[in-house]
Amino acid sequence: MKVQELATEWIKAQKVERDEKRLTNPTAIDAVIDLSTDDPEALWILILEIFSRDDIDDVIDSLGAGPLEDLIAENGEEFIERIKAELINNTKLASVLKFVWISEDIKPSVNEYSDLGCQIVSAKAT
Repeated sequence: MKVQELATEWIKAQKVERDEKRLTNPTAIDAVIDLSTDDPEALWILILEIFSRDDIDDVIDSLGAGPLEDLIAENGEEFIERIKAELINNTKLASVLKFVWISEDIKPSVNEYSDLGCQIVSAKAT
């Protein structure tokens, strides 16, 4: 599935699930989850694609608590500088970061992520 298509399907799944309280497109959701370990670069591109959409205001929290949180949890050190750079021009990103919970184990960048607005949780709680 192409990035644009996956972004569209993920957004649709998030919106329908909220409205109907059921899992509607597990394939799109699973594909996005798998990218955090299988292809973090593709996940970053997907996240940026989702940010480029006009219709994401009601899925901002899911973007933070889902794909972005997964990216940071699995690849936090590799992406901290790119996330900081993206914050300069992407005002939506700042609002999404507050929904990201990360383990205090992501060292040394845990403090940097905290400064960006992520919620830090104890390693015992994750």
